[in-house]
Amino acid sequence: MKNKNTLSVLTAVAAFAGATHGQLVVESFNYPDGSLVGALNSPWITSGGTSGQVQVSSGAITINDSDTEDVAIGFGSQTSGELFASFEFSVADPVSYTGVDFEYFAHFRNDASAFISRIDLAAFSASGFRVGISSNTSEAQSVWATDLAYGTTYTAVLSYSFETGSSTLWIDPVDRNSVNIVGTSLSVGELDAFVFRQSGATPDQSITLDNLTIDTAFPVAAVPEPSTYAALAGLCGIAFACIRRRLRA
Repeated sequence: MKNKNTLSVLTAVAAFAGATHGQLVVESFNYPDGSLVGALNSPWITSGGTSGQVQVSSGAITINDSDTEDVAIGFGSQTSGELFASFEFSVADPVSYTGVDFEYFAHFRNDASAFISRIDLAAFSASGFRVGISSNTSEAQSVWATDLAYGTTYTAVLSYSFETGSSTLWIDPVDRNSVNIVGTSLSVGELDAFVFRQSGATPDQSITLDNLTIDTAFPVAAVPEPSTYAALAGLCGIAFACIRRRLRA
């Protein structure tokens, strides 16, 4: 049995290593296969369409534009600074690339049902697809400059600035200075939910989604700073010293 002091130090190390300031939502979709809404411990609600259509499969969800359910997850109301959403996504090859109504599939929301910082699939071709961003319009105001590959998992990072009203989208960023696209500025006073949306696009879209986080700090900044490594090393050293003393006792 571990010494209480040793256990306390190990607990502190674990808590320090996992701490992320400003984190509002951490969602890995670790639910049983089946409907996302109504799953055990699921905080998601149906915010539109036919409930039960968004399905969990192997720890991820897939949204299809042949369905209609929109699902929302709430968080503490935010009224200032910046708000970030990060999630992994992959897009299935629709095979048919005709059509102009591609539709947005994710956005922030508030109690007034304002849909802010909308991400959409703005173009399809045999070589891939392109994502777009808009403040609150149905069509993209800015489109990613290069094709993304079907069936490949990317990380999207979306932000809304309460100070400037701008919506920004990054794909697989290293930091906030990575390549991004920006929508037209739009002032909104409050945001308190994030939504994944399904709505009859042409061609039909099928998007697999996983590992959503909502944060007030840029979420990709998950690699500890050198000072953090030093602090962790110090805590680990204390823990191992306690363990060695305990074993020799």
